[in-house]
Amino acid sequence: MSVIEIAKIKVRRGKANVEGVPQLDGGELGWAVDTQELFIGNGTSDEGAPNIGNTRLLTEYDKPQFLTFATSTYIFADGSIPTIYTDPSGSAQIDDLTLQQKLDSWVTMVDFGISPGDSNASLGIQNAINQLYLNPLNKTNPNTRIALKIGAGTYNITATIYVPPNVTIFGDGKGKTILNMITTNTSVMQFCDIDSVLPGGFLVFEPGSNNITSIGRPTNISLSGITFKYDSTVVDYANVLPLLRADCASNSSIVDCAFIGSSNTNVVNYSGIEIRGQDAITTENLTLDRVDFYGLSRAVFSDYDVNNININNASLMNLYRGISFAESIAAGNETGPTNVKVSNTVFEDIRAEAWYVGTNPADISTFHVSNRNTYRNVGNNLNGDLSAVTPVIQFLSNGNLSTDDYFSRYEVINSTSTIATFYQTIKGKTSVTQNAVYVKNVQNSTATVLAKIAYSGDDQFIEAKYIMRKPLASISRKGKLQISISPDLTAVVSDSFNYSGINDGGLLFSASLNTTSNTVSVLYSNSDTDGTIEYKFDQLQ
Repeated sequence: MSVIEIAKIKVRRGKANVEGVPQLDGGELGWAVDTQELFIGNGTSDEGAPNIGNTRLLTEYDKPQFLTFATSTYIFADGSIPTIYTDPSGSAQIDDLTLQQKLDSWVTMVDFGISPGDSNASLGIQNAINQLYLNPLNKTNPNTRIALKIGAGTYNITATIYVPPNVTIFGDGKGKTILNMITTNTSVMQFCDIDSVLPGGFLVFEPGSNNITSIGRPTNISLSGITFKYDSTVVDYANVLPLLRADCASNSSIVDCAFIGSSNTNVVNYSGIEIRGQDAITTENLTLDRVDFYGLSRAVFSDYDVNNININNASLMNLYRGISFAESIAAGNETGPTNVKVSNTVFEDIRAEAWYVGTNPADISTFHVSNRNTYRNVGNNLNGDLSAVTPVIQFLSNGNLSTDDYFSRYEVINSTSTIATFYQTIKGKTSVTQNAVYVKNVQNSTATVLAKIAYSGDDQFIEAKYIMRKPLASISRKGKLQISISPDLTAVVSDSFNYSGINDGGLLFSASLNTTSNTVSVLYSNSDTDGTIEYKFDQLQ
């Protein structure tokens, strides 16, 4: 049977601003025609209503006033067991936090109308930074320096984003939040002075200028969870700029970020981070932690007198050169970077040096430290360690140190009987401390190679500590070898040791320098029973 008509359901209605909202019966609906508000009666206490009166129902007309309407209701972890006390006293809960206040405690690019794929991403990100950190009415007020989140997605960048002091920008992580450079002659980001004037009057580093001041310099900048990337269409390498220019920065950090390109071309500016300084306003105390670099000319480079840079837990892969300092010292600078420490970092598949430090005119020590890093397939044009064309590390300044580093080149040279020409692992006046321990079987033989070490110069001193064990003869011998390479191209070894057992084990050491293959061979002869020898070596060169 078809339905002919359903009676229209009507609710009580009137004008709230004229007549007011009357007390509605329990469950009765009331519609305020003039204010477009909907109410329902609570009911009586006899019916079990906790409060007598009316309850307002939300409708589509409440959207503009929603956050104002939903006030004094937010409590952190409300209903949790046990209760979390949020009041400073530690014995109560803060219950007067509005939803508006809660949502305003952090800000994202969505709040500034920018989403991944928008054509004006550069303009939008810059506007967000300007409003939060450069607005002349509040830029010196710490209360407005709220962290800015750039959510997951790809944001195409067409103009440099300028970053002043006290900025905190974070993304959703490497490979998730991507700032994708799609044009040439611009960086993704560049640090600037706090006295930059809006709109557009950014005070940035320029060689020979005094745009950056000691008071307004970029300081306390934090970037994290972001991938900086050259788009694959950017192939005009002669006209690119580094992805990030960390200029005149102090006490700043770049954490859990990635810098990605698509070519290991030898064009310096097609690089990850350039670090610059302006006279006394140099970059200092800059930390790079858990940062990845891939497919670039250089990961990090600088020709300026910057200092105290720490690079930790990083990954540098498929590059022309890894870290590059003082390739061509900038005008007005003396040494290039000093006091740079790189630790627990992997360098792999790098065409030339993993770390290059050029000379400085005053021959001033630079005090760089390479500590517990891994250098694998470096300095050989990606053709393997037997085809080396550069050192793995080239320190052409004084006062530098390598400690407890691993070099795949050392493993290859000691597992190959014939080497045509071997480039040294580390070139330059450097102290090298190897904490790795190597073990080799000792057999009854004459002039057998124990280890091959790269020849690093006419004055080179190698010290090897060893323990020889011959269990069948109950002989143990502990000693120290000192190998001296002199300008007359001779290699001399001395052995200082003590032993326990019936004799000293019949072990004799010698050294041989081969300037064709650029190797120093440490040899042994053994006239007694077989055994093992474990050793570690250090060198001064």
